[in-house]
Amino acid sequence: MGGAEGGAGLASGLVGGEELLDCNGSAAVNTGFGHHPTKSDLHDGVNHGVGRPLTFKGAKLEVTYSGSRTQNLQNSKLYNEVEFGFRDQRRFLNGGNPAYCDEQFPNPFRGLAPLEGTTWYESANLSRAQLLRPYPQYGAKTELMRNEGGSWYNSVQTSLTIRNNWTNLLANYTFANKVERNGFLDPLRDVMQQGLASFDKPHRLVISLVKPIPLGEERVDGGLGC
Repeated sequence: MGGAEGGAGLASGLVGGEELLDCNGSAAVNTGFGHHPTKSDLHDGVNHGVGRPLTFKGAKLEVTYSGSRTQNLQNSKLYNEVEFGFRDQRRFLNGGNPAYCDEQFPNPFRGLAPLEGTTWYESANLSRAQLLRPYPQYGAKTELMRNEGGSWYNSVQTSLTIRNNWTNLLANYTFANKVERNGFLDPLRDVMQQGLASFDKPHRLVISLVKPIPLGEERVDGGLGC
């Protein structure tokens, strides 16, 4: 949603022809709105592998690359925020002072009928930070159902198989990397969060072994008959 489209919607209480409503059904105190139209996730995957028998009897080694790319993942973004130059004045680390932003001024929306039942209708004063929002008659908003997220998965998978008369061994090792881009580190500068996924597992080793036990009345070559 572009700034002009979104701005006109917030100013009139409408976005895309639909009234902005929160859980209480109030157009003045909503906290989020949808981004229309939404897009479906796009997912692409690729697998390439090679395998060959080893000199050891019944042994085989396989190496496979497996990867995937996903685009248009849904995310959200803060909307109706003060511009970043003013925002930095609120931070001591940037040489600012929160008291400057919290200074109170007469509320120009007090008593306006469309805002009845909200803080804007009743409060005598509003902070400088609130009055400097693009649409000061609203608080912070969250734009939902944006499609800017993505994920990337890359892995190398190795498989060693040994099958013969006395053992059945399967060993799998996966070296993988899962990266996600979702949410914003700085919504004013459009800097998104991108890094390792919370469920990223770079190493995974699985070993299974099936071996006959030389016990029982019916035995074949020292193992149990099957």
